[in-house]
Amino acid sequence: MLKLSQERLDLMNELEAMSADDGMAELEDDFIGIAAKYANRQGISYAAWREVGVPPDVLRRAGISRSA
Repeated sequence: MLKLSQERLDLMNELEAMSADDGMAELEDDFIGIAAKYANRQGISYAAWREVGVPPDVLRRAGISRSA
Protein backbone atom coordinates (compact mmCIF):
# COMPACT_ATOMS: atom_id res chain seq x y z
CA MET A 1 0.00 0.00 0.00
CA LEU A 2 2.79 2.42 0.88
CA LYS A 3 4.61 1.72 -2.38
CA LEU A 4 1.42 2.35 -4.39
CA SER A 5 0.86 5.65 -2.58
CA GLN A 6 4.35 6.77 -3.49
CA GLU A 7 3.92 5.70 -7.09
CA ARG A 8 0.66 7.68 -7.29
CA LEU A 9 2.35 10.77 -5.83
CA ASP A 10 5.25 10.42 -8.28
CA LEU A 11 2.85 10.15 -11.21
CA MET A 12 0.83 13.15 -10.03
CA ASN A 13 4.02 15.21 -9.77
CA GLU A 14 5.10 14.10 -13.22
CA LEU A 15 1.72 15.01 -14.68
CA GLU A 16 1.81 18.42 -13.04
CA ALA A 17 5.29 19.09 -14.39
CA MET A 18 4.25 18.10 -17.90
CA SER A 19 1.22 20.38 -17.95
CA ALA A 20 3.04 23.30 -16.34
CA ASP A 21 5.02 24.12 -19.52
CA ASP A 22 3.74 22.28 -22.52
CA GLY A 23 4.91 24.98 -24.93
CA MET A 24 1.39 25.75 -26.06
CA ALA A 25 1.57 29.42 -25.03
CA GLU A 26 4.51 30.01 -27.37
CA LEU A 27 2.84 28.10 -30.21
CA GLU A 28 -0.37 30.03 -29.64
CA ASP A 29 1.51 33.34 -29.80
CA ASP A 30 3.15 32.26 -33.07
CA PHE A 31 -0.24 31.23 -34.48
CA ILE A 32 -1.77 34.56 -33.51
CA GLY A 33 1.04 36.37 -35.30
CA ILE A 34 0.45 34.73 -38.67
CA ALA A 35 -3.06 33.27 -38.72
CA ALA A 36 -4.95 36.25 -40.17
CA LYS A 37 -2.58 36.70 -43.12
CA TYR A 38 -2.57 32.96 -43.77
CA ALA A 39 -6.38 32.79 -43.59
CA ASN A 40 -6.73 35.70 -46.01
CA ARG A 41 -4.27 34.20 -48.52
CA GLN A 42 -5.83 30.75 -48.33
CA GLY A 43 -9.50 31.80 -48.07
CA ILE A 44 -9.96 30.15 -44.68
CA SER A 45 -13.02 31.30 -42.75
CA TYR A 46 -13.64 31.75 -39.05
CA ALA A 47 -16.00 28.75 -39.22
CA ALA A 48 -13.28 26.53 -40.70
CA TRP A 49 -10.86 27.47 -37.92
CA ARG A 50 -13.54 26.74 -35.32
CA GLU A 51 -14.35 23.41 -36.95
CA VAL A 52 -10.76 22.23 -36.46
CA GLY A 53 -10.82 23.32 -32.82
CA VAL A 54 -9.24 26.76 -32.65
CA PRO A 55 -10.85 28.50 -29.65
CA PRO A 56 -12.81 31.73 -30.28
CA ASP A 57 -10.57 33.80 -28.00
CA VAL A 58 -7.48 32.77 -29.98
CA LEU A 59 -9.18 33.71 -33.25
CA ARG A 60 -10.21 37.06 -31.80
CA ARG A 61 -6.65 37.76 -30.68
CA ALA A 62 -5.41 36.78 -34.12
CA GLY A 63 -7.78 39.27 -35.72
CA ILE A 64 -9.99 36.66 -37.36
CA SER A 65 -13.65 37.52 -37.03
CA ARG A 66 -16.87 35.78 -37.98
CA SER A 67 -17.48 38.31 -40.70
CA ALA A 68 -14.09 37.77 -42.33
